[in-house]
Amino acid sequence: MALIMIPRPKHLDEGEGHWSPEPGLSEAVSSFLYGGKLPEGISAADLPDEGTPGKPSEAFRLTAGAAGVTIAASGDAGRWNAVQALKQILRQTDGRGGLPDIVIEDAPAFPVRGIMLDVSRTRVPTMETLKKLVDLWSELRYNQLQLYIEHTFAYKGHETVWKDASPFTGSEIEEISEYCRQRGMELVPNQNSIGHMERWLRHPKYHRYAEVPDGFEDPWGIYREHASTLDLSKPESLDLLTDLYDQYLPHVSSRFFNIGGDEPYDLGKGSNR
Repeated sequence: MALIMIPRPKHLDEGEGHWSPEPGLSEAVSSFLYGGKLPEGISAADLPDEGTPGKPSEAFRLTAGAAGVTIAASGDAGRWNAVQALKQILRQTDGRGGLPDIVIEDAPAFPVRGIMLDVSRTRVPTMETLKKLVDLWSELRYNQLQLYIEHTFAYKGHETVWKDASPFTGSEIEEISEYCRQRGMELVPNQNSIGHMERWLRHPKYHRYAEVPDGFEDPWGIYREHASTLDLSKPESLDLLTDLYDQYLPHVSSRFFNIGGDEPYDLGKGSNR
């Protein structure tokens, strides 16, 4: 019946047989969480581990037919990937509620499959929306999420910057981090730290951190009234960043951190010329 799967498995064999999923299997698969016991009705089997030491392979083999459903994997990541594949399959039953026999063998091409969501452009998603997006991305087997933040975290002492921006709180970041973990994703903190700081530097309180406090001409010849780049030669600028990092990073468990660094348009146009 030409099953549609995203991402497309390296090997997908649809057999001649016909089977119908057990009642409740689709619901059990949808509620499966990373690292949990496979849903009832799915048998587990071992798959030779071809991963690096200390990091099991994410490969899996999924077989399903009249004899039952079996997932072979060497670790939690492989089992998660297999269950996400099965979830997509169970939505595609034919008019009789049945499916063809299938054998799927697959493994990700890249160990890190990340997605970055900009939450600083006046469209900060609600927690409900963000969780729905995580559900979608995890099914597509992304395993890393970064929320691109410029000024949309509720930093203590910096209320002037975020008071009208619907910022995330530390407890909300922790909640999303755990929600991601339960769905095979890692929340990696992302706080822009050099350029794209105009939401900070536009306020008089922060002018002293700017490379060009009084505005500048960008690469397209457009004059920008507010500075966008920190002057990192100033110790007080580094103190500001240290404060932001010390407030934000304790709310996530990832050992990675993205400091941004893109598009410092006014770098070298003022105090560091």
